[in-house]
Amino acid sequence: EYARIARGDDKPHVESLFKTLEVGFFSKMPGAKTSSDKRVKNRHARAEAEACYSVSEIYQQVVRFVADVYIHRPRVKLGFRHGKPMSIKSAMDERLAHFMPLPPPSVAQVKRLILDLNRAERQVQHYGVDFEGFQFHSAELAQLTRARMLSRINLLFNPEDCTTIYAVHPDDGSLIRLDNRMVGMPPISFAMAKALKAAYSADRTMTGHDYQRVYAQMLANFTADSRRRPKIKANNRALQQRERLAQKGAFAEEIEKAVPTPTVAAATLPAEDDDFLPAPRRALHHD
Repeated sequence: EYARIARGDDKPHVESLFKTLEVGFFSKMPGAKTSSDKRVKNRHARAEAEACYSVSEIYQQVVRFVADVYIHRPRVKLGFRHGKPMSIKSAMDERLAHFMPLPPPSVAQVKRLILDLNRAERQVQHYGVDFEGFQFHSAELAQLTRARMLSRINLLFNPEDCTTIYAVHPDDGSLIRLDNRMVGMPPISFAMAKALKAAYSADRTMTGHDYQRVYAQMLANFTADSRRRPKIKANNRALQQRERLAQKGAFAEEIEKAVPTPTVAAATLPAEDDDFLPAPRRALHHD
């Protein structure tokens, strides 16, 4: 969701950082316009003449500013628990002194955890195993199958990588890597592979090159669609319009509830209204 215009309480931490970067960093860099006053006639020419940073260099300078300056500035609000101003770094260190989180697991442990969550059992064929529309094999699996006469084997797989799966050794539980037999298969998920196969229009069987071509076309279409999305200004205007309509609707409901319901008295007619006596006629005299 986008923050509302002129509302600093919407995502205040982000807005505070943006203001600090604008006032204390970007406006002081060479090449900055530094002024939005239209009376300053040469600000654009001066900024263009002073510009000496590329986009990547500006990004590096922003990272250095946040890491070396921004998080070390004392703030009164961060130290209300300790009775003294504290910076973001000191406040984090103070909290970590009371609670030290465990170190993150290694990459190998994370990969094994993902594999352990996704298990399957398949029939062993002479060419390997069939899994999710692909054939996987390895020389180690073929040797194990001939030695043990295996008919079925347990598999571990990562749903986000269709190029490799793993067979579980029946004795020690070690993993045997099985590669996709389709040459040139891009490293995509099994779900994406199914989507690419559904989008394939040719009559012949797909090859690894076909998967790469259809995948590149899908990425190009996604990039083109993402460039046509509305701007932030248009999204903010649409959000403000919806908020105004919602406020008007809520106000109308409150008014409708407060207005008393008028009671209309029923008209009473006589039982018989056929007897009608006309008014007496008066003679007209002409003088």
